[in-house]
Amino acid sequence: MAIYNTEQYLDESINSVINQSIGFENNIQLILVDDGSADNSLKIAEKYQQQYPNNIIVLSQENQGPAVARNNGLKYIQGKYVNFLDSDDYLSKEVLKEVDEFFNKHYDEVDLVAIPIKYFDRRGGDHRLNDKFKTTRVIDLTKELNSPQLSASSSFFKNNLFNKFEFSTKIISSEDSLMINKMLLEKRKYGAISNVYYYYRKRYDNSSTIDVTSNKKEYFTDKLKFYYMELINTSIAKYNRVPAFIQYLMAYDLQWLLKQHDLSILETEIEIEEFWYYLNKVLYYIEDYVILKNNYITNPIFVKSFFVLKNKKVHTEVINNKQVIKKSGTYTIDNLNNHKFWIDIVEIRNNSFNISGFLNSMFEDNFISIEARKETIDGDISYFSSKQVKYNTRKNVIYLSKTWQYKHNFDIRIPVLKKEIFNVKLVVNYHKDGDNTNFNKDNIIPIRLLMDFTQHAKLSQSSTYFSTNSNIVILHENSFNVAPYNFKRLVKHELHDMKSIFSEKKAGYKLALLLRFMYLIIHPLIRNPIYLFMDRQEVADDNAEHLYKYALKQNDNINKFYVVLKDTNDFRRLSKIGNVVPFGSFKHKLLFLLCDKVISSYPEESVINPFFIYDRKNNVINDERNLYSGLTNTPLYFLQHGVTKDNISTYLKKYDKNVSLILTVSDKEHDSFLDEGYNYDEIIIQTLGFPRHDNLENKRKKKILFIPTWRSYLENDKDLFLASEYFKQLNNILNNESLINLVDEKGYEIIFRPHPRLNYYISNTNLRYIDLFDINDKIYLSKDESYQELFSEASLLITDYSSVFFDFAYLKKPVIYYHYANDYHHAKGYFDYETMGFGEVIFDEEKLLDKITYYLENNCTMEEEYIEKVNSFFKYNDKNNSERVYNWICKH
Repeated sequence: MAIYNTEQYLDESINSVINQSIGFENNIQLILVDDGSADNSLKIAEKYQQQYPNNIIVLSQENQGPAVARNNGLKYIQGKYVNFLDSDDYLSKEVLKEVDEFFNKHYDEVDLVAIPIKYFDRRGGDHRLNDKFKTTRVIDLTKELNSPQLSASSSFFKNNLFNKFEFSTKIISSEDSLMINKMLLEKRKYGAISNVYYYYRKRYDNSSTIDVTSNKKEYFTDKLKFYYMELINTSIAKYNRVPAFIQYLMAYDLQWLLKQHDLSILETEIEIEEFWYYLNKVLYYIEDYVILKNNYITNPIFVKSFFVLKNKKVHTEVINNKQVIKKSGTYTIDNLNNHKFWIDIVEIRNNSFNISGFLNSMFEDNFISIEARKETIDGDISYFSSKQVKYNTRKNVIYLSKTWQYKHNFDIRIPVLKKEIFNVKLVVNYHKDGDNTNFNKDNIIPIRLLMDFTQHAKLSQSSTYFSTNSNIVILHENSFNVAPYNFKRLVKHELHDMKSIFSEKKAGYKLALLLRFMYLIIHPLIRNPIYLFMDRQEVADDNAEHLYKYALKQNDNINKFYVVLKDTNDFRRLSKIGNVVPFGSFKHKLLFLLCDKVISSYPEESVINPFFIYDRKNNVINDERNLYSGLTNTPLYFLQHGVTKDNISTYLKKYDKNVSLILTVSDKEHDSFLDEGYNYDEIIIQTLGFPRHDNLENKRKKKILFIPTWRSYLENDKDLFLASEYFKQLNNILNNESLINLVDEKGYEIIFRPHPRLNYYISNTNLRYIDLFDINDKIYLSKDESYQELFSEASLLITDYSSVFFDFAYLKKPVIYYHYANDYHHAKGYFDYETMGFGEVIFDEEKLLDKITYYLENNCTMEEEYIEKVNSFFKYNDKNNSERVYNWICKH
């Protein structure tokens, strides 16, 4: 066992050997080789050696890598069979017993035996090669060609093999596979045992050898030269060819190399040329059928990239001026006619029929244009070109610095005249000359593709129409029919959709039919607009609540409802002042179909849509949106739940949120939403101020507020959360005796308000994240207090990256940013903490304590330089934000 800095896992690994059912003391020798660990791994190994001096040998060397460590350990082997268990993994209890029995039955047939791998920790499940372990048997590689074995850790070897073979020290990964497959070239057979397991740890910090080697230069060319070419040369020397099983192995293993995003780690042109030289050389020895018939290569883009790299040339064929096909040699890598338009948005807004979506293909952008063909009832035809847009979550697929798939994201706008009836079809044009601005008839091949809809689209194949006050849009025969609103026409298509829903009988269809029927009856009877206000499902106390309270005072004949879960304090509190609807109730679902506007501080459908429920405790999603799609196209006005300072374009992009308002407090914040990746019209982004700021009061008390934000990459994983720096740092502060004594001495109180996600249940457990913290008894855990109350009464705020500091600084009270690590999930935006921040940025706990001391000794007074920054940042401080926001929403 090679050991390197695995003190936290080593006991589990060693004990899995000691506890083998075959009997440790009489049957097992354990050689532990410490490869220059900087932690306590060597001491742990020596502890076990003292317990079992007759069974355990401990060796220590300078750090030279696992190959050298294993080779050194092989000098001391005495057992009949050898395994190379990794020091962070473990074996199931019966492994060695089963291996011994298998060798006894098949000793002359095979030199090595393998067992299936199961993952645990960061990731669970089976290794993708476990299919070959469907039965316990001898695998004949001349018959079962696609049965690659790469792992020495999950293999068991006859000891005499190591008179001839050892681990290569020329490569930093794949030394296992190289040695194993050199061995397999001897008998071309190995044993497979199906009923025991090797447990492979996928570490939470991605620090295992296999996780980190792909970031090293040696992973690229050296792997091609000293692994694949070594196998090829050995095969040719022995058989004058490369056996099929070696080809299958290389094809399987190469896909991880081929999916590397770029070659920037190779620093010179010579290094890059050398990489391509050896890659082409390796690919030469892999026959086409090995790629085409390889069930372990599941990504179709990989299959296509193999052929392109092998054949080196790509050409496009146009067939009968109707079909456009891209080929590499004789292999078709893409057929433009076989693709779909995926539709994200279909809407009528401001007298414009808007369509947004995307098309994936391997055809370069400059050869492709997408347009809409509009034909009126009078036969007039016009074409509307699309605008190509970019999203940070929909980027071209790039491997090895080459683009393999293009994301053609498009927006199309078609003017809608009063009482106009027309039909719209989408067309993709292939431009023969590669100039997508050249629409000469002889240069383009127009192709009609099928349309389909993403889950967030407001149409689906089950719900095929939507209406506005002026128009009705109907999906019919792969096109859109647009006509003036007519109730009779609506009834016709609603009955059509209800019939379709009834015949398909998807989960939830009975309730969908009832709600749609009630919508049909009630909708024409409604005379006054309906507005739904909402913050989170389980709590109010945000911009929507404050705007709702203002709206209730306006005598404007608008029906206003606030939505929150029934079993909450906020439901009971707000029920005293207005119409409050329980989230997810029948009434809420009906109102969601009937309302004119949804006004919320959150834009996610999992928060606001009662037909899309995410049960976090059990990690279960109940998504019935497609049963209601056409009826849920109500515009959403996003009030925000915090001032945006980061680039959140991966979160608030138009294609899946499509909000009708993004509310901001600052011109700088406003301008940030015009950056690439969001794709909203500027009129959507309005600097009007937050409604909740109207009600902020300064009732300063001796309280210190600690409000850190969340880390999205810790979602739904208890062990990952506990191992994170985020948890450790927060827990340290919540138990820092020096801080607690200082605050106590000065007569202050620390209030810890956890991020709402810390109160979520962790998937498949009965624990919430907050339950994992050890919070000192002298620190008050805030649960039910409103943020307004907390901001009002606290004298000092400590946060990391939470946008709550904007609200606190709005009151001209001091802020400390504690940035213990650069681990926040959002990309850096326009807001620079050092130059724009409203307080000092602190990087370690000791200096944090010093800064807190400074403020407590100076009556928690914000410095003048930060007061000036606050004044220059916020556009409004006049207590009229709610009025501005409400008036804008009513007019738009």
